[in-house]
Amino acid sequence: MGEDTDDQVLRLPEIKALLGDTFKGVSIRSPNSMGASFHADLDFYEYSVRVILTNPRTPSEARSYHYKFYQDVSPREGQKPVRREILNIHTEDPDEIRQAIMDTKAHLMGVVFAILKALRSVSVPKVTSIDDLFSGLNAK
Repeated sequence: MGEDTDDQVLRLPEIKALLGDTFKGVSIRSPNSMGASFHADLDFYEYSVRVILTNPRTPSEARSYHYKFYQDVSPREGQKPVRREILNIHTEDPDEIRQAIMDTKAHLMGVVFAILKALRSVSVPKVTSIDDLFSGLNAK
């Protein structure tokens, strides 16, 4: 790892902008910080993303990032809520955070694709004559 330049450093505004550009239309919150940590949170339906930045960035100390992507699973009556962890990354590399955000988007797009595919009607070729039945036998 070389020295961090200003282009490589992700501060809270850059994290919020990256999340906002990736997940358009979702409001990003920044809860009050505790100590030297800063948070960026977003929720949509049952999915949540939280990015925690710790350690003030000084020349002698690298900033630490904690990226969490999880799903809140609705419990049955009388049970505690369940939080299913999908992605949990601790790193000091800003590129890993950028990749985690892209992986989160890919996961959610996969969920959307699966739902759309499940709701689409099955395409079955129409048979209108005996020739249609035999034409399928000759196809390779």
